[in-house]
Amino acid sequence: MKKIFIISSVLLLIILIFLVIYNFVFSDKSDDYFKTDNSSSIQDESITAEKEKELKVSENKQESEKNEQKEKIKPLTEEAVISPIISLDKKHIQYYSKENGNVWKINFDGSEKTNISQDVLTNLTRVMWSPKENKVISRFTQNRFYLYDHDISKGVSLKEGISDIAWTNMGDKIIYNYYDSKTNSYSLNLANPDGSQWKKMADLPSGRISIAPVPQSSLISYWSYPDAHQQNSLKTISLVGGEPKEIFSGKYGADYLWSPDSKKILISSSSEKENSKIVLGVTDSKGENYHSLNAPTLVSKCVWADGNKVYCAIPTSIPEGATMPNDYQAGKIKTKDTFLKIDVVSGKSERVVELDEITGHYDAENLMLSLYDGYLFFVNRIDGKIYRIDL
Repeated sequence: MKKIFIISSVLLLIILIFLVIYNFVFSDKSDDYFKTDNSSSIQDESITAEKEKELKVSENKQESEKNEQKEKIKPLTEEAVISPIISLDKKHIQYYSKENGNVWKINFDGSEKTNISQDVLTNLTRVMWSPKENKVISRFTQNRFYLYDHDISKGVSLKEGISDIAWTNMGDKIIYNYYDSKTNSYSLNLANPDGSQWKKMADLPSGRISIAPVPQSSLISYWSYPDAHQQNSLKTISLVGGEPKEIFSGKYGADYLWSPDSKKILISSSSEKENSKIVLGVTDSKGENYHSLNAPTLVSKCVWADGNKVYCAIPTSIPEGATMPNDYQAGKIKTKDTFLKIDVVSGKSERVVELDEITGHYDAENLMLSLYDGYLFFVNRIDGKIYRIDL
């Protein structure tokens, strides 16, 4: 009996030891299994969440690209600009940065941007590019003008007394309005770009004038700066000399824009003295056969496409009591524009952008046209950026 007890006790002990070993070994493996399974599950959930996040970002990007493609008016620059022009290669726009005066070149879709000059220019207000785009006349808030030659990276200050200035068609001369403080008189003068070898072309009335070369000719045109309080006259004079010739007169606040072939002149003017209503019209190169185009806008908001068609930004409304174009030129008011293409012969017009497609607020100036690429560019006075319209 004692032997049976001992044997039973030994067997029980062996079984207990076996159970302990079994539980120890297989329990750890079971825990490892469940731990591994749980970790794998968490990892799978993490991967799934990451994929969902990537998919959502991709969908948002595609949606954004679709919306951008639908937009007829798109920003081309992220910064405010000064005096942009389409470059001679017809593939880029060159401009000065309003922030620091650096010079940039950007292609038409905005994907390539090249720095031309890193010179910091403070208080820059306007730049007039030469026809070859290698020289500029810069104007600063101190009302001083400077010539800068990008080819040799050198600048020179022009003499005091100049208030208005323009390049000739060839770009080898400048023509400007000069005030002589000694004689208290104004005159139109022709000189080399640096102001040397100047000569007087004609006497001028007091005050500012606008100057523009007549395309495809050796003529310069000029007129009193647009003012709703007075009528002005458009005159031309030959670069080789002679007497000025009056082309057109009799409109209040008139401003002028020659067609590329110089056969027509676009005119904006007030319908009456000190009126808020502005109207666009056209005449021939002799100042004859004037007719209204029934478009309430300024020539500064237009660009010629060819000898018969213009693209214009049209203000939807002018504040009651505003004096045009004075208040607009002084920056007292801003407009909210639509865009039209106008046939100046027939007077017919068509919308470039439908009203429901204009989702932003645009006060357009400095219009530039690339018909080959199907783009109309402009500077928005609201934020100073360049925008592109897909035609």
